[in-house]
Amino acid sequence: MLKNKIVFDSHIVEETSNSKRNLGKHKQSMELKLTKLKFHNADGKENGKYYQIIWSIPRLNREEVIGIITEKNRLVDYDGVFELPKEAVRLLRKNNIVVPREFTER
Repeated sequence: MLKNKIVFDSHIVEETSNSKRNLGKHKQSMELKLTKLKFHNADGKENGKYYQIIWSIPRLNREEVIGIITEKNRLVDYDGVFELPKEAVRLLRKNNIVVPREFTER
């Protein structure tokens, strides 16, 4: 069973390819959900799972989804351009998903 939700306060900085905008400190939540999508190797054996982290910022009426790909409970990729938020790393580790150092170095 997933320990699937964390709630926290932190500063929000909206980043685009050419700008940064400070949106202030807000209450947020992240929820981890296992999807039905499975990953298979060349032999047809299942070797990975696809999760989604639903990141909600109610006061800003914002919701983002971070796709998480694991193999044997180890993070191997995510669908983000920017760094994986430290709160997302905390949520994954809370659910016994190993997060290698390359996903936490800034």
